Amino acid sequence: GVRRTFNPWSVYEQGFYRVRAMISFRNSAVLLEPDHFLCTPFTLGSSKAEVVAAMGAPTDNDVFYLNGSAWEYKYSKVYFDRQGYVVGWKDSSKIFNLRMKECSRVEGTTFTEDSTEAEVLTAMGPPTTRLPREANESLYCLDYGYSKILFHSKDSTVYKWVNSDGNLQLHMVEGKKVDGATFALGSSKTEVVAATGIPTDNKGFYLEGSAWEYKYSKVYFDRQGYVVGWEDSSKIFNLRGSRVEGTTFTEDSTEAEVLTAMGPPTTRLPHKANESNYYWAYGNARVHFKDGKVYRWEDSNGKLKLHTKEAPKN
Repeated sequence: GVRRTFNPWSVYEQGFYRVRAMISFRNSAVLLEPDHFLCTPFTLGSSKAEVVAAMGAPTDNDVFYLNGSAWEYKYSKVYFDRQGYVVGWKDSSKIFNLRMKECSRVEGTTFTEDSTEAEVLTAMGPPTTRLPREANESLYCLDYGYSKILFHSKDSTVYKWVNSDGNLQLHMVEGKKVDGATFALGSSKTEVVAATGIPTDNKGFYLEGSAWEYKYSKVYFDRQGYVVGWEDSSKIFNLRGSRVEGTTFTEDSTEAEVLTAMGPPTTRLPHKANESNYYWAYGNARVHFKDGKVYRWEDSNGKLKLHTKEAPKN
């Protein structure tokens, strides 16, 4: 029964020493007893002893955290409440050995809007970042690399996601992507999913309704869920309609005539019924409408299929 003092970080790197978790820090060393495997995972609610058993001694054991304390491991951080139990982490170094109490990841499972946190964890496993939650927060976030999932604090259901890394295991209630499918003004969300797939961000900002983002492109919906506009900066949208070769347009041409000459615009921003002036963009070129007819254009790159009106005869 004589205790021995080890440097737990070197033990962690060896990855095989059995430990009974720790007793206390003494000059950056931890008193350990052979009994349990080092590298046993830690989770939300784990004690400091369990974190040391999983990770060894921190590189910094006195990091500022207003509502408790925090430890650093290289560029990663574990947050503890005032009683010394884990309330969050940020694994920037991708070194934490984590588990989730609620469930384990199940290969092939997915989640979507309104899924529970347990369903997300089943689809994704432990997040790389789970910051401590504050009592008055209406939303909280789990990070998987640079991808983020926001939850309603009230019932822990998914509010939105930002799939920056493309690593989220998602599905849409509206369906799946279908080869050759297209969408247009007035299309439903089901048609947009069929044409373009799952959005990168399912809650892009649009004051008059909602918006989906696909990389740098965006689709705008009214409050009933129908397409009222888009911005295809990434040039990835499969839009309905094709131009007729050899056709052109000019001043006073209608929207239909412009579509026939040019095809669908890359940008068609939403506009209200009482707005008489609006524009369509084709790359850097713009066609401006007033009361549904062309009244001017900007075509510095010569992309627009234009003709000029004939001079009036004497």
